[in-house]
Amino acid sequence: MWTRVYDWVVGSARVVVIIVELVVVVAFAIRIVVDVQSNNLNEQIETKEAIVKTFQQAELRYLSTQSKTDAYRDLWETSTEFSSVFAEIVGYLPTTSSELIVQISKRSGLFISGSAEVAEIADMESGFKNSTSFTRQELDSIEGEGSIIAATFAFSAQFSALTTKVLPSANDTTEIPGVTPTVTDVPFLDPFSGTDVPTDTPAVIP
Repeated sequence: MWTRVYDWVVGSARVVVIIVELVVVVAFAIRIVVDVQSNNLNEQIETKEAIVKTFQQAELRYLSTQSKTDAYRDLWETSTEFSSVFAEIVGYLPTTSSELIVQISKRSGLFISGSAEVAEIADMESGFKNSTSFTRQELDSIEGEGSIIAATFAFSAQFSALTTKVLPSANDTTEIPGVTPTVTDVPFLDPFSGTDVPTDTPAVIP
């Protein structure tokens, strides 16, 4: 009887030991899998943190460029276009003038001073007064000696209307003389591959 009890206890103990060993092996295998997954997750987190930092720096550069572009656009669109008016002014100036001073200002208008032949001063005054680009045209002073063939003068006028500059849009096909339009595809550094890719290629986050 005791022999049977002993054999049963020993057999049961072996089964328990085998089961415990199997549980330990399974737990060890699970621990290895969990550790591997944890390491992989940590590596993915570090990679994505590096990607986020890269995009943060790119975002700061983009915001800085956007701010500068907005400031440039505001300055450009609020500035006055003098080129067409200046070309007209040059056409009225005396050809025999010397020590000529031409001042153009949006607020104070136009001021011209210098010395020239009286006939050309009269032609200049007539040209400005017949122009629709100017108002309050006045020959402020004219001085000369002897026959007054040449005289010093001062002339002032106000602008009737001035146009403001407008930045061309991306779809504007208007050609500017002397300027050849070019389109440059600027690549950016792909943080995932470390290579330059075109700007129209979307970045895919793994």
